[in-house]
Amino acid sequence: MSSAANAYAQQRKYYLEFQSVHTEAQSVRFKALLTTFSQDFQSSWNSQTVFGRMDPIYTFQNTQRSITLAWKTISWDIDEALGNLEKINKLARMLYPTYDASPRVANDTIGVNALTIAKPPLMRVRFVNWMNNGEGKGLMAVIEGFSFEPDLNEEGVFDMPGMIVPKTINCSCNIKVLHEYDLGWNDKGQWLGNTE
Repeated sequence: MSSAANAYAQQRKYYLEFQSVHTEAQSVRFKALLTTFSQDFQSSWNSQTVFGRMDPIYTFQNTQRSITLAWKTISWDIDEALGNLEKINKLARMLYPTYDASPRVANDTIGVNALTIAKPPLMRVRFVNWMNNGEGKGLMAVIEGFSFEPDLNEEGVFDMPGMIVPKTINCSCNIKVLHEYDLGWNDKGQWLGNTE
């Protein structure tokens, strides 16, 4: 069953992929066994009440896009379970920033300035045509929250000496999409920018 699921995901490219923007070598992908996918577009307006007008004057500010995502990692054997657990731990580590590795003082060759963030933990998140930037890359995003919970009630665990490995892990995250292009319409009704 595992090889059939892997072959299907490989053939269709049904993977949920997370890639670190500041260290592109750091990436992780899961077979896309999605349980939740919802998108929210929120437009922000500034309203000003003016004397003599029944309605406020509204000034447009921006439109923000967020995605709520949940998926399962299902393991058919202990090797796949260990691999899924490592992927989840790697994704959790990718949520931390890169710190400045320069010396604290001019002659300090040992110390590292761990108080200065060199790069924030921005991500690219991709899932076939649902989440991509129109150029085959994942959406530039901020992961606001990531959680995972082993399914202990129904699926159980692999019990090994000194180690318990869950067979199924439920994962979820909240994503804020960062627009890489100016999106909107021109005065002729044509869409500007890429389709994200």
